Amino acid sequence: MNTQFEKLLLSALLKDKQFLNESISYIDDDIFQNQYYKYFFFIIETYHKKCKDIIPYETFIFLLQKTINSQGFHKEESSIIVKNITEIFNTKYDINFIKEELSSHIKTRKFKKRLSQAIKDFDINKVETILSDLKNINKYNPDSNKPVEYVSSLNNRKSRPSPIPTKINDLDNKLSGGIAPGEFGLINAQTGGCKSTLLLNFAWGAVMDKKKVLFVTLEDSIETVMQRFDALFSNLDFITFRKDPDKSKTLLKKVEKHKNLLYIKDFTGGDFSISKLGSIVASMKNIDLIILDYLDEIATVSKRDSRWQEVEDAARELKSLANETNIPIWTASQTAASSYGKEFVGLRDTYGGKGKVHIAHIVLTVCQTEDELKNNKLRLLVSKQKAGPKGGVISCNINLAKVRIWDANIL
Repeated sequence: MNTQFEKLLLSALLKDKQFLNESISYIDDDIFQNQYYKYFFFIIETYHKKCKDIIPYETFIFLLQKTINSQGFHKEESSIIVKNITEIFNTKYDINFIKEELSSHIKTRKFKKRLSQAIKDFDINKVETILSDLKNINKYNPDSNKPVEYVSSLNNRKSRPSPIPTKINDLDNKLSGGIAPGEFGLINAQTGGCKSTLLLNFAWGAVMDKKKVLFVTLEDSIETVMQRFDALFSNLDFITFRKDPDKSKTLLKKVEKHKNLLYIKDFTGGDFSISKLGSIVASMKNIDLIILDYLDEIATVSKRDSRWQEVEDAARELKSLANETNIPIWTASQTAASSYGKEFVGLRDTYGGKGKVHIAHIVLTVCQTEDELKNNKLRLLVSKQKAGPKGGVISCNINLAKVRIWDANIL
């Protein structure tokens, strides 16, 4: 913290009562490197504790003269100290700049203390959590403790992004328009139950709606993912591009209008973490949707009693990231082997820890009997929806060759 900022901060504390009341409890005297300024803050803080108000100039000078000797300063310094405080009282400042700088300093100091303790105790989980939190360091502000006033919030809420259509019309109707901002969604399906296909279709539908999508793959190679998108955008069979990768180049004119809307990140090497995802998101502008294929593949560094507790930890972090960025995140998970061929599959059929379905805002469960599998059909069950009704069933057609899923009532 430089001396010029210390001077601006003191000026605001001396003249802005609202800022003083909101910020004084966040500030320690170690923020001040200048010993005079540290002393000035001591007087401001002492007066505020007793009077809950800003200190008048005359009162400040009086307290200064009464306490200067007890603080270890020489009498010869009195004129210099009074000159300093007079300049501070007359200094102009930008309150928004002060709030930003103060917020950054407070959180940096707090993180350093936490990090130091975690390293001392050699708790690697705490160390990683603290380091991943550092990306949000400038988001903290005393203003964040204020509750939101209902009427004043109306205009802000009107400016929120609209839901993103999935291009499965009946599903969009059940989801009140599609994928909503800031939601954490989960597709629950058996092995081979079209989890990846649904996620690919969600991403493709969003791009067709002029939305910017980040698709993260933890399972399939980036070449496979891109060839599946080739099939979606071209309406040709996936095998066309698998057999002859050069065929992809023929799509350039057709997909050029979607440039800068679809980004694919390959984490199949096992080096994925939520903090890395957060860093990628922070480095990109205006992302509308994040697709992660898929949740059960996430390997975390946390050392929990079971693998599924680690998956639940990852689900909580993804939900938190969606909330913080207001970007929807959709991923998938497996159902148990006993769900294969069942007419209806519920949340209780989730494979591994059940906590992940409780964490998600929305859970879509894929139901598919053997007859439906033979006839290229499946049903989507809205097993959970916090912002709307659950239990709706959406019948769909499947064309795995073209990587497409759509409404059953559309031929």
